[in-house]
Amino acid sequence: MAHQSTKRSVIQYNTENMPLSVKERSARYRQKLKENPVLREEKLAKRKESYHRRKQALNGRNPDHPSIKDVSAADAEKRREHWRETQKKFRKKQKQAKAVLDLTPDSFEAPPENIVNIPEPEPIPLQEVEQRPLSPTHVVNAPLASSTPERLPMRFKKLKKEKRDLNKQLAALQKQLSQTKQRCNTLNKLLKRSKKTRKAKEKVARSEMVLKAKQRKESVISFLCRDENSRLLPGKKDTITKNKVRTQRRVLTKTMKELHALYISEVDTKLCVLQT
Repeated sequence: MAHQSTKRSVIQYNTENMPLSVKERSARYRQKLKENPVLREEKLAKRKESYHRRKQALNGRNPDHPSIKDVSAADAEKRREHWRETQKKFRKKQKQAKAVLDLTPDSFEAPPENIVNIPEPEPIPLQEVEQRPLSPTHVVNAPLASSTPERLPMRFKKLKKEKRDLNKQLAALQKQLSQTKQRCNTLNKLLKRSKKTRKAKEKVARSEMVLKAKQRKESVISFLCRDENSRLLPGKKDTITKNKVRTQRRVLTKTMKELHALYISEVDTKLCVLQT
């Protein structure tokens, strides 16, 4: 079987007739502007005009803040004064921040004083010194040597004082917080105790009310079941069963108003007897 060779077609691009890219076109345009100064001046003039037009449009959009050129001389001076004040405040804040951050202390070493060569006095014989009386002029007021180091600068003193004051305030606040916590705990305990006592009182009052209602009901039933207030029905089927308890029916012989008046008078007489 014979081997068949495949022919590959090679495409050659003609770069001369291809369109330019955006980058190449912009580079060509810039080169053209550089070579032609008249065209360049026209382009710059157009750019400047468009800038001023945009600026005027922005000023027209915000009439509350016009340009400093469009206001009167007094208003312009006020605005400049305001700018100066704000700039002063800004610089002052910058200096304060720099002073706070720069905590390097000054040198504690005293500057060297000018040393003067004082001639030594001639030695005096011991006998003359003993015989000569002491006078106040012979006493030399020599400076006492200080055991304490040289004082710190004023700003470190202020910082230490502020630190002490803050520590005192913190201690006072902590003490106040502990007192308030203790007070809250006592109030919570009292509240819980009062709730318990109130619930107990309500329970007792409720039970007393239930007991009184039960006693009143029994007294009313016993009052109505008397022979002078009601009579039994003789029929065999004239019965009522409640809670598996069968009772004979009774019919009232008086009206409810009369029975109510009799019951109230009887209760009042009982209360009067109990009080006496």
